[in-house]
Amino acid sequence: GAHDAIAKVVDLYNQGYRRVVDLDLKAYFDNVNHDLMIKYLQQYIDDPWTLRLIRKFLTSGVLDHGLFAK
Repeated sequence: GAHDAIAKVVDLYNQGYRRVVDLDLKAYFDNVNHDLMIKYLQQYIDDPWTLRLIRKFLTSGVLDHGLFAK
């Protein structure tokens, strides 16, 4: 579940990995407070570039059958 995924990311970060993204989500983050998520991630990610990338991912739209959707 989500807790296992977060634990794995923290473990990989502690091993020296800095940029890994693998996602298969549909509308999950639409229901999560992005500011709280970024604040939480700042405890584990000390790289402003990566945090900006995550925030952009959270707020970006997607192409759905050739149409842009938020």
